[in-house]
Amino acid sequence: ESGPRTVEAWSVAAVMADRRTTYRFWQVVAVAWSKGAVLTAVELKDATLTLRGNAAVATDVLAAVDAVPGFVDAKFSAPVRQINSDREDFTVTLTMQPEAGRG
Repeated sequence: ESGPRTVEAWSVAAVMADRRTTYRFWQVVAVAWSKGAVLTAVELKDATLTLRGNAAVATDVLAAVDAVPGFVDAKFSAPVRQINSDREDFTVTLTMQPEAGRG
């Protein structure tokens, strides 16, 4: 059967795909927070997630977010800067991988 049910099914699938992306995005944010990061900006553009913020040890945040399943190529995209005696300012980018078996 086609018509309204097909359009409805596609619409529901699109909403659920968007929610999965949002959920995956927040997993990375939660991991950064768990390492003591204070995030000042979070941006998802296409498949690139950018986190800007500060932490006691920026490399701890990088290593933790690099281990989140479904994301690859975590790296500092700007120099890490010491902002006071106990915090480092960082910008990290990661690439979100497409979900297998979905869509």
